[in-house]
Amino acid sequence: QMKPPGLASGQDLRCAVATGILNVPVRNTMHTFLLVCVLTLVWAALHAAAPRLLLASLRQTGDPGLARRVDSRLECLGAARVRHLSRMVRCQVYYVLAAPIGVRLLMECHSLTDLLHRFTPLHELGFALALSHWLVSLLEDGASRNGFELPKLPSGEGLSLDLWALYMLHHAVAIGAFAYCLGARALPALGACGLAFELPVAFLNLRDLLVEFRPELRW
Repeated sequence: QMKPPGLASGQDLRCAVATGILNVPVRNTMHTFLLVCVLTLVWAALHAAAPRLLLASLRQTGDPGLARRVDSRLECLGAARVRHLSRMVRCQVYYVLAAPIGVRLLMECHSLTDLLHRFTPLHELGFALALSHWLVSLLEDGASRNGFELPKLPSGEGLSLDLWALYMLHHAVAIGAFAYCLGARALPALGACGLAFELPVAFLNLRDLLVEFRPELRW
């Protein structure tokens, strides 16, 4: 039976996808899975090394004594505060990496097809960075519930908001979104917007880090 010109069967469309005609690369699920696993280990290692990374950054400020003074004060921080500091330093590295990747991916979109289907190795790397980051963030924040308690007024009044639960929900949604973009090789613009959104967050996180730890570390 002859098909009308211009119409393709489901099998034809699957072949087109497989051969890259629709600009959707053939999936390599195992490669992506291993990439996410490796990056998750890298983020976890960076969390452990975050205080050393912070001191190395302070040595580049031109004040050689600053790093030494902060190093001595780090030893006086409690375990919970060190974990929080490590989380903020590690997240800063992610924000600085993610934002330019997201901006670059969005700049390369020139049509609706690009927004929905264009998937390149840079998309895979950026989304794997994000997915592994949010997996580690879920573990970091999941173990620090007490750090999300909202301050109360002297009268004891305050907002009855479970900020920790909202953070957990945000992390879970981010994990699901980037996992879908990676696994389905679809909706690349969604993931790219998620990466580009970290641009202002990088400045906010840096400000919070400097302000929140200033009384203890006296920058």
